[in-house]
Amino acid sequence: MNRTVSRALGCALMSALAATLVITAPVGATAPAGAGPGYHQPRVGSCHVLTMRDHRALSAPTAAVPCRRRHTSQTLHVRRSAATVDWESDRLFADMFVPCARKANRLLGGDRLRAMSAYDLSMYIPSKVERAHGARWKRCDLVLVGGRTLQAMPEKLRLGAARPADRYARCLAGPDKRLVVTVCAKAHTYRVTGAVRLGGKKYPGEQRLRAAALDRCPDLVTSRTWRYQTFADPSYWRAGWRSVVCYSKTKA
Repeated sequence: MNRTVSRALGCALMSALAATLVITAPVGATAPAGAGPGYHQPRVGSCHVLTMRDHRALSAPTAAVPCRRRHTSQTLHVRRSAATVDWESDRLFADMFVPCARKANRLLGGDRLRAMSAYDLSMYIPSKVERAHGARWKRCDLVLVGGRTLQAMPEKLRLGAARPADRYARCLAGPDKRLVVTVCAKAHTYRVTGAVRLGGKKYPGEQRLRAAALDRCPDLVTSRTWRYQTFADPSYWRAGWRSVVCYSKTKA
């Protein structure tokens, strides 16, 4: 995955892990209603109102709203563990990313369209309170990033066009050393003007991905100064996230 993408697998997510949680129930205490592995477990397809702070956190509110109402995330994948979970494991989300990323591609209309959009994934574990009630699930949500905020998401996710509309399209905002992903409907410095999906079953490595970007992007950009983005991690390749994204500098 490109170094600039938020919540890179095994990096930003894992660095947020808290210290080991040790919980003992008082002697004779009665288990709370609904306690157990599925306590507060979100349903696949449920919609939520989350903030950018939630997007960057390890746990997020599980309260759902009707998807026809304003919402900023939708749960794509949930996995419940039948055994005790090591909440500090470096591979905490290893079983979550690939199925969730594949579903995002299907829902949004394919890898190329998904790569040209500002949609991103968030992965969560239960809160401390939920874990105290026995919760043993992990959750993956789809969100739409708008710089420092999350954007309202449509009820129907499929992008269904040659390129995403500005309210969904992927742009980069800010100075070159501190670029952040945003929808192109907001102020931006670079705009996505093309994407190339690479073939092959085997992950090609960062050098070959860079070579592909340098070879293909010049035909897809409209400015002398441009940027590219790849998802330089074997997990993304296995999930089908194989598109090189090309950005053109926005005219002043």
